[in-house]
Amino acid sequence: MELGGTTLNLSDPVTLAALAGAGLLLLIVILLIMAVRAAGRSARVAAPLAQQMRVLGGHVQQLGQGQEQLRGGLQMVSDTQSNTQAQMMQIAIEVAILRPALLQSFFCMSSSVCKL
Repeated sequence: MELGGTTLNLSDPVTLAALAGAGLLLLIVILLIMAVRAAGRSARVAAPLAQQMRVLGGHVQQLGQGQEQLRGGLQMVSDTQSNTQAQMMQIAIEVAILRPALLQSFFCMSSSVCKL
């Protein structure tokens, strides 16, 4: 075989090894180019996904803040309910204590004789 003025003997093992090495080197270069192109495509596909993950992270943070506000509001409602219930109990106790005195003063004012 003649290539550019050089004659190659294909039955020579050194020539066959050199051709096999060149073919292997060409295959490695082609595979390397394909890998780089695939990595570029992967990076282009991952960019919108990364953006969506950042947006999702922001939404999760807002949700956490909303939950914290809700917890604070529920705590305030619970405290208000406890205070109101305590006030109602205090009023009920005062009414129970004062009731006989109130009844007596009512009957004494409405009749000439003060009897219970």
